[in-house]
Amino acid sequence: MGIRIYPNPAHGVFQIESPIAIEKVTLFDASGKMVLEKIEKATHFSIQLPVNIAGGLYFVQMQTEEGAVVSKKVLVRRVGE
Repeated sequence: MGIRIYPNPAHGVFQIESPIAIEKVTLFDASGKMVLEKIEKATHFSIQLPVNIAGGLYFVQMQTEEGAVVSKKVLVRRVGE
């Protein structure tokens, strides 16, 4: 689908770029717990990670305006990791 997430690994913030408008971005930790949700129709997002988020593997779920759901992985690194 051409959705890009960068930088990956991320340090505090990451970008999402899509050729198709995304309506909702949800970030889940490895256990499936929702960490962040952003509802906004856009083709570019700047996702600011919560200050207290632990380093590790997270799943970014994006719902497009066409109703498709796309999931991608992002590795979060904290300062000093």
